[in-house]
Amino acid sequence: GVAVDLSHASEKTFWDVMRIAKRPVLCSHSNAKSLCDHPRNLTDDQLKALAAKGGVAQVCMYGGFLRKNGEATIKDAIEHLNHMVNVMGIEHVGIGTDFDGDGGITGCASASELINFTRRLLLERYSEENIRLIWGGNFLRVMEEVQRK
Repeated sequence: GVAVDLSHASEKTFWDVMRIAKRPVLCSHSNAKSLCDHPRNLTDDQLKALAAKGGVAQVCMYGGFLRKNGEATIKDAIEHLNHMVNVMGIEHVGIGTDFDGDGGITGCASASELINFTRRLLLERYSEENIRLIWGGNFLRVMEEVQRK
């Protein structure tokens, strides 16, 4: 009944867990390495493996995980989300803001600006159901699956 979160794990640890996990796994605040080469971000192969186990990767609003140079904005976060949806499928992507750490970017600097992210999702033509999945439905599914006996 314990959810495993690999957002702070090394790539080797990620693959070790994928090999033995019997339940879905989370990456609560990690982005796409193909868009920003940071050790905390996930490769496309990792994203695919996470999805194959039924897990969820949640986009993080920390600028250093969104872009290497310059100031990160909400557009960068949407780009990571779109990439992750394309690689994993909508059922495996969520939002993990990291506002309690170093999270916060131009256009989505705090919880008071989260509506901006939803507006961007609507502009990107995500359906209400897909937005529900992104904003917590996928995370809740994993939590339910992890707690089943």
